[in-house]
Amino acid sequence: MSGKLFEAYLNSDNEIEINPSNHIVYNLNYASPSYNRKSYLVDIVTVEGLEEYINSHERWLQYMNNKIRNSVTQEG
Repeated sequence: MSGKLFEAYLNSDNEIEINPSNHIVYNLNYASPSYNRKSYLVDIVTVEGLEEYINSHERWLQYMNNKIRNSVTQEG
Protein backbone atom coordinates (compact mmCIF):
# COMPACT_ATOMS: atom_id res chain seq x y z
CA MET A 1 0.00 0.00 0.00
CA SER A 2 1.16 3.53 -0.57
CA GLY A 3 0.89 5.93 2.31
CA LYS A 4 1.57 5.61 6.01
CA LEU A 5 0.80 2.57 8.13
CA PHE A 6 0.58 2.50 11.92
CA GLU A 7 0.17 -0.14 14.61
CA ALA A 8 -1.57 0.52 17.92
CA TYR A 9 -1.50 -1.53 21.11
CA LEU A 10 -1.79 -1.24 24.88
CA ASN A 11 1.57 -1.02 26.63
CA SER A 12 2.35 -2.41 30.09
CA ASP A 13 0.84 0.73 31.68
CA ASN A 14 -2.45 0.17 29.78
CA GLU A 15 -1.78 3.21 27.62
CA ILE A 16 -2.30 3.21 23.88
CA GLU A 17 0.95 3.27 21.91
CA ILE A 18 0.90 4.18 18.23
CA ASN A 19 3.97 3.53 16.09
CA PRO A 20 4.71 3.68 12.37
CA SER A 21 5.17 0.30 10.69
CA ASN A 22 5.93 -1.07 7.24
CA HIS A 23 4.06 -4.33 7.86
CA ILE A 24 1.11 -5.41 9.97
CA VAL A 25 -1.00 -8.55 10.06
CA TYR A 26 -4.74 -8.00 10.12
CA ASN A 27 -6.97 -10.76 11.53
CA LEU A 28 -10.05 -10.76 9.33
CA ASN A 29 -13.03 -12.64 10.70
CA TYR A 30 -15.59 -13.27 7.98
CA ALA A 31 -18.40 -15.79 8.19
CA SER A 32 -19.97 -16.88 4.92
CA PRO A 33 -21.80 -19.99 3.80
CA SER A 34 -19.54 -19.97 0.72
CA TYR A 35 -16.31 -20.48 2.71
CA ASN A 36 -15.26 -23.07 5.28
CA ARG A 37 -12.77 -20.81 7.01
CA LYS A 38 -14.00 -17.95 9.12
CA SER A 39 -10.70 -16.34 10.02
CA TYR A 40 -7.97 -15.05 7.72
CA LEU A 41 -4.62 -13.40 8.41
CA VAL A 42 -4.02 -10.61 5.91
CA ASP A 43 -0.55 -9.07 5.53
CA ILE A 44 -0.64 -5.34 4.87
CA VAL A 45 2.67 -3.97 3.60
CA THR A 46 3.78 -0.50 2.59
CA VAL A 47 5.61 0.06 -0.68
CA GLU A 48 8.70 0.98 1.35
CA GLY A 49 8.53 -2.30 3.29
CA LEU A 50 7.75 -4.58 0.34
CA GLU A 51 11.34 -5.62 -0.42
CA GLU A 52 12.03 -6.61 3.22
CA TYR A 53 8.67 -8.41 3.40
CA ILE A 54 9.53 -10.46 0.30
CA ASN A 55 13.06 -11.19 1.57
CA SER A 56 11.71 -12.25 4.95
CA HIS A 57 9.25 -14.67 3.36
CA GLU A 58 11.92 -16.06 1.06
CA ARG A 59 14.14 -16.73 4.12
CA TRP A 60 11.21 -18.42 5.89
CA LEU A 61 10.44 -20.59 2.84
CA GLN A 62 14.10 -21.63 2.59
CA TYR A 63 14.16 -22.45 6.32
CA MET A 64 11.00 -24.57 6.03
CA ASN A 65 12.36 -26.29 2.91
CA ASN A 66 15.53 -27.23 4.82
CA LYS A 67 13.52 -28.50 7.79
CA ILE A 68 11.37 -30.70 5.56
CA ARG A 69 14.40 -32.05 3.68
CA ASN A 70 16.20 -32.82 6.96
CA SER A 71 13.10 -34.53 8.34
CA VAL A 72 12.74 -36.72 5.24
CA THR A 73 16.48 -37.54 5.25
CA GLN A 74 16.39 -38.59 8.92
CA GLU A 75 13.32 -40.80 8.39
CA GLY A 76 14.77 -42.52 5.34
